[in-house]
Amino acid sequence: MDLRALNYFVRKPIRLWWLLLPLMGFESVVSENPLTPSDQGFLDRAVIGDWAAATDEQRKPALSVARAESGLLEVRAYFHDREGVPYLRYRAYSSRLGDDTYANLELVGYGCVDCDGAQLTRIRTQVFDPLGQILGRTGATCTFILVKYEHTADDRLIVYPYGDGDFVKLAVEQQRLAGRLFGNNAGRLAGAPCITDTAERLREFYAQNAAALFPEAGAEVFVRQHGVATSR
Repeated sequence: MDLRALNYFVRKPIRLWWLLLPLMGFESVVSENPLTPSDQGFLDRAVIGDWAAATDEQRKPALSVARAESGLLEVRAYFHDREGVPYLRYRAYSSRLGDDTYANLELVGYGCVDCDGAQLTRIRTQVFDPLGQILGRTGATCTFILVKYEHTADDRLIVYPYGDGDFVKLAVEQQRLAGRLFGNNAGRLAGAPCITDTAERLREFYAQNAAALFPEAGAEVFVRQHGVATSR
């Protein structure tokens, strides 16, 4: 694995780790397919706006959600602890499975709030190009991150990242779910799996295993920020 991307981000603790680990090949999961096609999903307008981690005393926007020209939503994940505040861009829409709501996040690009040309080039060469090479090991189409979330009555956004990637690895190994692995070590599963199964089987797997895939103990809470300017 090219460790330049990892080294760039681990100098300080980071929020939104669940949006980075799938791309780095660690214990999380990416998918070739969304849970539902976009025309069978919906745009969750209730989450449009700027959100800060509830644990962040400075209340800097960590997530920004807006309508995109594509007609879907665009989610930007900001990393304020890094020089120039780099961000990842995702095309997004939501799917419902029973009582649960999921975001289908498709990585589409990156940017920087306050970077000059040299800084932006450094971010591209040290972070995003290496991540693209990692994704390329399982196929460039493995760009979806499927995350359970909840918008509460008191206007909080709760995101439930993956808990234990080994749960999906085992399902792939036992052929209960079709997928490819980022790598292997002496015949044992290693790295993050990319789910390649059909959307129908993916929905069945999620519905049957939601508690194991998205434990409440791993939830991250965000609060809405009013009148906060982002780079939009």
